[in-house]
Order: sequence, then structure tokens, then C-alpha cells
Amino acid sequence: MRLLNRQQNAAVCCFAAAVALAVLWPGGAAADESDQPVDWSAQARLGAEYDNNPYRIEDAEEPPDMLTRYFVGGDVSGSIIDRGQLMASIRHGGTFFRRETDANAMLTQADASVSWHPADAVYVQGLADVKDRTERDSRRDYIRGGAALRVGTGVGDLRGWIDGGGRVFGFKPTPRSSWQGPQVRAGLRWLARDDLAVDASIQRAWRMFDTEALQLQDEVVVPADDGADRRDRFDSLRVSATYQRQLRAQIQYLYARNDSNTYGQGMHRHGVEVDVTVPLIWETFLSARAELQRTRYEDPVALDDMFVVDEDQRNAVVAALRRPLTEVFDVELRYSLYLQEFGVGGEYARQVVALAVSGYLE
Repeated sequence: MRLLNRQQNAAVCCFAAAVALAVLWPGGAAADESDQPVDWSAQARLGAEYDNNPYRIEDAEEPPDMLTRYFVGGDVSGSIIDRGQLMASIRHGGTFFRRETDANAMLTQADASVSWHPADAVYVQGLADVKDRTERDSRRDYIRGGAALRVGTGVGDLRGWIDGGGRVFGFKPTPRSSWQGPQVRAGLRWLARDDLAVDASIQRAWRMFDTEALQLQDEVVVPADDGADRRDRFDSLRVSATYQRQLRAQIQYLYARNDSNTYGQGMHRHGVEVDVTVPLIWETFLSARAELQRTRYEDPVALDDMFVVDEDQRNAVVAALRRPLTEVFDVELRYSLYLQEFGVGGEYARQVVALAVSGYLE
């Protein structure tokens, strides 16, 4: 737990430091509020859902249940220095099941960035984020966060950036799956046409665990002979194309690899995701998303599930109909189907039907 507490503190401190830097920067947001235009918006959502697998259990039949889901969020942005801007957002949501109350969960996320443009084609940006998930029975609780410094530029139809910083991840049920370490990323955007953009990004993260590395010896998993701590290197590549005119469509490919000195943790993952949003009659919009993943573990046994702690990172099909009720409110009907990703053992299926009303202010 000592490691987990340290990671929780680090995640919160990274976010707080970025916000404090923006507010206290000479000439910043606290310097002269009357001269600083501020844009803000707020959202709220309340809905009812049917979930046939509240605990997301594999290889077992779970009783379905009804639940209430709520969500609130806010965004703010404004100038803080000459050619500089602060942006911040916060999101909070929760679920409350009627019978399976141990599956109740809350999720809170906050993001902040400070940008400065020393020249028209160059910008420097500080980024920070923190995200916490808390469940009543604490099966998938975690806290994650980090901070990075980014430099970006653009020439013609090309935009590029590179950043570096640190990340922490605290998995509350199993502290041995918690880690911290540095991370570097780079990205490129090509504006091929007014309605078409192509994006590509790469990432490398070094993940350090305060637990010993494991090896397989005589078909038994034991501590490594050299007594080394567990160390992972996580690489990912993401490429996407986005079209937006009468409709919006995006196709994305993801490749991820985790290289570890611990038995059971090396893996390769390929993923393809397609998102489409089209307008229909009566001011109604149809959105659909399909996601397919294939994961291959280098060893025949995976020792933990740290790669699926988020919201059902599996094969998925989601369809939604949304229609505005007024200038402020809209209503949405959504169906979601989640299935086990290819290459991973165990049967898994989850279906969710949701009806929600959302409100917006700005």
C-alpha cells in the first residue's frame, strides 16, 4: 500500500502543480480578471440503463439489473499571458444499481493544459491529468495521472508535436500491478483536404513496479534468480483518418506491445475502430462504433488483468440515436454489446441498453 499511496499523491500533485503554475504565472489568470475573456461550458446527464452483466464476469451467468447513471462536467478556457492560454476540464459520473449495489461505481477525471505561442508556427504546452475510479466492492479501482511538456509546430498542411513526462498508475485491489515511470510521445497530423485529416502517433513508456520480477521454473512461477524488480516497456502506434462533411467518419488502427522481465506480462495487441455519425430526419443523429481487438500473450498465462481495468476494453459494437428536445436539452437511446477480444481465453458477453437526457450550458 505504500507504493499505491505514493502514486495517488503523485497523480494529484502533478495535476495541482499544472493548475497552480497557470494561475500564478506572472500576468496569469489571477493577475487581471477583468481583462481576461473566459469561455466556459457545463454538461449534465441523467439516465436509466439495463445491464445484463453488472460485475463484468467471465465464464459465468450473472443476473441482469437496472441502474441509474449520472454525469456532470465542465470546461473553462481563457488567456493568461500574451499569446498564452489555460484550458481545464473536469468530469464526474456514477452508477447506482437497483439490486447489485456492490457494482456501484464513481469515476472522476480532471485535465489541464497551459499553452504559449512564442511564434505563429510554434507552441509550448504543459499538460496534466488525473483520473480516479472507485467501486463499492473495489474490483477494478484505480487512479492514474501524469504530466508532460509538449512542443509543437506546423508547416503548410502538416502539424507535428513531441512531448515527454511521467505517468503513474495505482491499481487499488492489487498494488503489485501499480507502476510509475517516464513516457515520451510524438504525433503528426496531415490535413489532406478541408474534410479529411490523417493522424499518427507513437508512444514509449517505461513502467517501474515495486515488486519482484517473476520467472517460470519447472512449471512453477517463482521470483527471478537475479532478484530484480519488475520492469516493463510499453510501446504503441496509432494511425487514424477522419472525414467530416455531411457525416463524420473515423477509422483507427492501434498496435501496442508490452515487453516485460516478468513471466506472463509480455503481449502484442492489434485493434481497429470505426466511428460514424450521420444526420437523419427530424433532427435525429445516428452514431455507431465498432471495435475489434486481438491480443497475443508471449507466455501461455497472464498473471493479472491490468490491461482491461478500464471501461470494457474488448470487442464492442455501440449504436445510439440522439435528438435535441430544446436548445439546451437532448435525449439519447443507446445499445452496447461487448464481447471477449480475440486471442484471449474465457467467454465474455455484456449488453447495455440506456436512455438518457442531457443538458448543456455555455
